[in-house]
Amino acid sequence: MKQLTLSILPILVAALAAPTLADAAVCSDPNMVAQRKTFVNKSVTGPDLRCDPGTGSPCTIHWEGWLYRPTGAVNGRPAIIYLHGHVDQGANKAEPCAMAKYFTQQGYVFFAPLQRGYQANQTDFPGMKSTGTHVDAFSGLSQIDYLADEAEDVRDAMSYLKSLSGPGLCVIGMFCPMVDPTRIAIMDHSYGGSLTLFANALSPALGHAAAVDISGAVLSWNSNWQSRLEPAIDNSQQPIYMFQNKNEGSLEPTADLSARAFRIPHRHQGAMFHSVPTSGGAYTGDAHVDFVTVPAEIDLWGPSVVTFLDTYMP
Repeated sequence: MKQLTLSILPILVAALAAPTLADAAVCSDPNMVAQRKTFVNKSVTGPDLRCDPGTGSPCTIHWEGWLYRPTGAVNGRPAIIYLHGHVDQGANKAEPCAMAKYFTQQGYVFFAPLQRGYQANQTDFPGMKSTGTHVDAFSGLSQIDYLADEAEDVRDAMSYLKSLSGPGLCVIGMFCPMVDPTRIAIMDHSYGGSLTLFANALSPALGHAAAVDISGAVLSWNSNWQSRLEPAIDNSQQPIYMFQNKNEGSLEPTADLSARAFRIPHRHQGAMFHSVPTSGGAYTGDAHVDFVTVPAEIDLWGPSVVTFLDTYMP
């Protein structure tokens, strides 16, 4: 009887952790569990830019995101917090399906929070949004400074990941962490790349082990961005890997910031990938977007990210 109890325990725990219809995500893969999740829901004294504009005091911070994990027992896994790129205020932000599938196949828990003022596709995810003032409400240096302020929000994503209990062989009543708190990385794309650089420079540090910047600021690079991102590189708290492709925008962010990063105490890695095809198959002609959404492209740069993370999150 004791042996039977132990043998069914993982099944029971896994069943308890299975997503309900209400929190299921759209991404589908037999080797991945995808879920819609609320990771912050609290009342604060307003006005507060993390609450929706126009709300008084107190106001509510309600932030949502997508959580992806490998199927089966998931305890003590490495994790990635993925900070998405920009879409215009009021537009829908799509799930990062291709990236989530790739990294969960490598054994990672992958968490993609919606940033302040962003919403998901309302047909697939009715009501899914994160409160707060969208970055488009600002311009020039004020916009960059607001994005830097959002870096503090990553602490909430870190805390959420550390709070999760994973399905697997675990004594009932015990907390079995889904994520190894010493093996969490922050990763980004585009506008979110700048956010990662700011988050990687926070003091006190987030507690992450490494940072990956994909095509950060390549569509917005100018002297204003340079003046804000160079100090962020100088104050990096953890090793960082920066890369982009050759035909998606300015090459200066990776060239300038990588050269600067080579002078800091932490280890750094930089790369410039091939030009992305402009047509055919899954390609849309937008090299910036296709670089992180077309599986064939992720298969080219993904292994270098895994190698980098394996080095600093062994």
